Amino acid sequence: MVKFIKMKLTTNQIILGVAVLSVVIFTSQSGDKKESPAGAIVSRSLPATAQPGADTTITVSVTGVTGSYFVILRETIPIGWTYVSGGQLESSQVKGIASTLTGNILSFVLKAPSTPGTHTFSGTYQFSGDATPKSIEADQVIVGSGGGNGGNGGTSGGSSSGFGSIGLIVGIVIGAFILYRFNKK
Repeated sequence: MVKFIKMKLTTNQIILGVAVLSVVIFTSQSGDKKESPAGAIVSRSLPATAQPGADTTITVSVTGVTGSYFVILRETIPIGWTYVSGGQLESSQVKGIASTLTGNILSFVLKAPSTPGTHTFSGTYQFSGDATPKSIEADQVIVGSGGGNGGNGGTSGGSSSGFGSIGLIVGIVIGAFILYRFNKK
């Protein structure tokens, strides 16, 4: 007899679990494996400057994609910055899912360090059919006094064609059922 473990899951954990499960199911189907959608652009938006200790919003967007897609976004938290909210914190990275079903952005908040300096933001994206992650162009934020030509707009493009949505939908339905069973009181 199968015994279920009771656990409380956050909405982000449920969405991430469903999305990951759907990718596993989707990409395990032969003939459905394809590369990043043609024309895909993954970009980061953030302020060029930040005040020491201030909360700063970083947004990673996926544009230029038609049809169904799924992409894992990972942003490395620069040294001295502190995670506040948004996405899912994994060690020194903020991770999120962008898709036609969950939205086209990952938005999160970090607290700027208390000392002035220039900090580089970097990250990766990986569409469900990609063998390896691709880099998102780095951006810089200047903390403290002084101007500069910081962030706002590191972009990276994709290639090839998109993929269908049947495997994604089946994975989401199965994943939602499994997560429902685990999250049931």
